[in-house]
Parts: sequence; structure tokens; C-alpha cells
Amino acid sequence: MVAESLGSSPLFNLSLSSKELFHSNFLAWLCQAYPRSAGKLFSAYLPDRPGSCAGLRVLREKNHIDLWLKYSDGSQLIIENKVKSMPLHPQLEQYAAEHVGAPATGFLLLSLERPSFLAPGENRIRMSNGVVWQCLSYRELADELRKLLPDIHHGYHAGLLEDYCDFIDNLAVLQARFSVNWGDARGDFFEIGQDRECLREIRLHDLFDKLRYSGLAQHVIGLLGGEFTMCQDFKRIEAGEAFVTSGMTRGTGLFDFKYCLCGRKEFGYPVILGLQLQGNDFRLVVEIEDRKQAARISQCLLRPDDGNRVWFDFRLLSGGSQEYPHKEGKDFNQYDGQFLYRSKRLDHISPQLLADTIVAYAKLARDNAPLLRQQIGAPE
Repeated sequence: MVAESLGSSPLFNLSLSSKELFHSNFLAWLCQAYPRSAGKLFSAYLPDRPGSCAGLRVLREKNHIDLWLKYSDGSQLIIENKVKSMPLHPQLEQYAAEHVGAPATGFLLLSLERPSFLAPGENRIRMSNGVVWQCLSYRELADELRKLLPDIHHGYHAGLLEDYCDFIDNLAVLQARFSVNWGDARGDFFEIGQDRECLREIRLHDLFDKLRYSGLAQHVIGLLGGEFTMCQDFKRIEAGEAFVTSGMTRGTGLFDFKYCLCGRKEFGYPVILGLQLQGNDFRLVVEIEDRKQAARISQCLLRPDDGNRVWFDFRLLSGGSQEYPHKEGKDFNQYDGQFLYRSKRLDHISPQLLADTIVAYAKLARDNAPLLRQQIGAPE
């Protein structure tokens, strides 16, 4: 079984303290110890292969770059490594912009999960400035690394490399097993069956939870497409802009959509309508820095003077538990008085319906912005 094989791998167990950093460090060690072999392997992703890989310099976490290979002829390879999260197009754009124009520079994306913005059958991503990222999956990386084994005569090092190849091969198998099909209208986004306990035993449940919620974020961004102005820095969000992110909190996956109903000009801070999925909890949110305004505006939207409740309305959500909170006299759960929400708990929802529901709420906030602004008393 794949989980048992991973559990017996020394390198896999060593990797658990820092899943992404470990892989970059291992590849850096391999390139430093065997530049003529490993350096040659990665030189295939340069615009032109160098005549020699002797003198290869390997930099780690330099200028936020995971792995940076510098060859003696001046060519260089920028490697972005994604294991525990989905690749982000804006991040690739940023790195490409920082190095555009640098001579003989290649860009390589190593990823456990196939990027959602990568066209079917393609392994290249072209940036807006013309830079091209080449993509290599971890399964493909394992195949390439195995070709180096005949060149490694140090028995211990060969054993490490062989263990590493088996390890990332097994990760790729698990990734394929738990990959979400966003066209699935019958399955359950939350259900990974009895395998969850196996994953928990080898401390991988958090990795695949994070990948699923990260995949949801990327899929939603794709569905929103050109209909929304997407903000890349939430601290600078302005009226009419949307922000999507994902992560882990309290050991569960987290998806977060935010729509800026009013910017700083109206209240001195943004008024945010949000939709959050934490684990199985589906939440409709108001988020405002000022606690008094957060309480007032949340009440205005829950019980509008015109009687037309638009936000905090779960009719677009199919199924789910009763609304929370449901105790008399308590209208919202909250964090620090700035993040107020009502929620339902979902037992089952297909990937397709979940994504479509999130998009429906995003459009609900945008299309009803004038009415919602009027309900909270925002200046014209």
C-alpha cells in the first residue's frame, strides 16, 4: 500500500517537519554533490545548455526563490517548488518580471499538483512579458532523477536518491487519488473515505486538505474570470474588487472569498462581504475593522429597513444544517468583533455545485452592491 510504503521511508519521515522546504533542500544537496549529473539534468530547462556543469552554484531561498542554479557560463535556472500548495499565476508573473531580460535564464516550475491555468496537454506557461515557465510534475521528476543512479557510486547517496524517487512517486500516486474533479456533479468535495485515517497515520491529511482547498480557490478564480477585478493584496483592496485565498486553520482546510462593498473613502476602512468555507462550515460574513460599525452594518444587512434581505440569505445554498447561531438573542458568531458571520454545516456537496454556489454568492454581492450600500447607509 502507498501509505505503508511512505511510512517506511526514512526520507519521507524526515520531510514531515517542512514538506516544501525539504524537497528544495534535497535537490540543492544533490546538485551541489553531483553537479555534473544533477546540474546536467536541470540544464535541459535552460534556453541553451552550458558546455560544462562544473562550478555550478546553488542558492536557496535567495530573493524568495526556492532554488536558483547558476552555471559557470552565466546561464541560470529559477526553480519554483510547489508541494503543499497550488502554483499561483501572479506569483509566477512576479518572479518572471524580476528576472526578465537576464541573459540565458530558464524558469522551471516543480509541482505536485498540475496548475489549473495550464492548458491540457501543455507543459509551458507563457507570462504576459513573454517569459515561459516550463512545468515538471513530481512524478516526471522521479523518472528523471532515477536516470542519475548509475552515476552515483557512493552507496549511501545512491540509496538516498532511490528512496527519494520512490517517496515522490508515492506522493504523486496519492495526489492523483485525491485530486478533485471540478466537473463532478455527483461526488462529495468533503469525502476522501477511509483513506483519511491512513493519511492521518502518516501525517499527510493536512497536505491533501490544503491542496483541495487551494484547488478550490484557483478554480473559483478561473470561474470568476474577467467578470471581477481581482485584488492581489487584501490590505489594498478597493470598492468593487474581489480577493480569493486559501490555507489551513485549526487543522482544517480554509477557502476565503472577499468582496469590497465600500472602500476607505466611505468609512475610512473597507466594508467586506465574505464567503468562507472552513472545513465543512459554510459562512456568510461581514468583515470591518471598526467593531461598532461591524456590529451595526451586520444588523443592517440581516434586518434591512426595506425588508429585502440580500446578504445573510442561504437560499442559494443547496442543503446544509440549520443556520448558526440559532440561540435566541444571538445573531452572529464572530472573531474579535470585526468578523461577524452566520453559517451552515455541509454534510455533502459535489465539487461542481460547491464552486458554482460560491460564484453565485460572489455575483450576488456584486450585482446588488447599490442596494447593499443603501441598506448600510453608505454615502452616495
